[in-house]
Amino acid sequence: MTKRLLLLTMILLLVAWVVGCDKEMTTTSSEYREIIGQVTDTIFFTDTVVIENPNGTTVYDTTVIHDTISFSDTVMVHDTVIQYVTQVDTVFSQSNEPTVQAAFLAMQAYTDIVVIDDITATVGYTDGWVFYLSAYMSYVDNPAAGVWDLGGYIDYWAPDFSDFYAYEYGWRLTYISGDPGDPNNWQIGEIPAASPIGQPGLNRVEKNEIREALR
Repeated sequence: MTKRLLLLTMILLLVAWVVGCDKEMTTTSSEYREIIGQVTDTIFFTDTVVIENPNGTTVYDTTVIHDTISFSDTVMVHDTVIQYVTQVDTVFSQSNEPTVQAAFLAMQAYTDIVVIDDITATVGYTDGWVFYLSAYMSYVDNPAAGVWDLGGYIDYWAPDFSDFYAYEYGWRLTYISGDPGDPNNWQIGEIPAASPIGQPGLNRVEKNEIREALR
């Protein structure tokens, strides 16, 4: 076998090997990762080798690589702070308009002292219990703005409730100024003589007279 023949044989063997080695490789790699948003990263690579054989045949050597990475994630974040604040601002508005209730309270504050003074002088008690009929059960007249004539009955009871004494009162109360709820802002005097309300000032009465008057 000559060198030319040997070289031709080697070429034929190489061609036969190349013709028999028709290959195609495809690699697919997919990766999913949870992140915010969506990202697609695609790599496409094609490597084609074309060989023309001496016998007229054509050999294709093609490598195709697809590398696709997809990221898809949906993240919902709720950061909600709800704060309820209730603020109540109460403003007490004091009215300086005098009322019969304010006059009645001022009358009681003054009359308590007068009753105890009379009891101390006549009976000897220095304290005790003083009971009034309500303003709605008493005699009330409003002869002028800020002026009330009040009349009614009082029961004084001893500290141990062993005995009681009865009184009748008739006072005129005149509002001066300032807070009507302050007894010091009232001027107190006797009702006019012969007033339809009753007798002026503070007067001791018989117990039976009180009972008859309240029937």
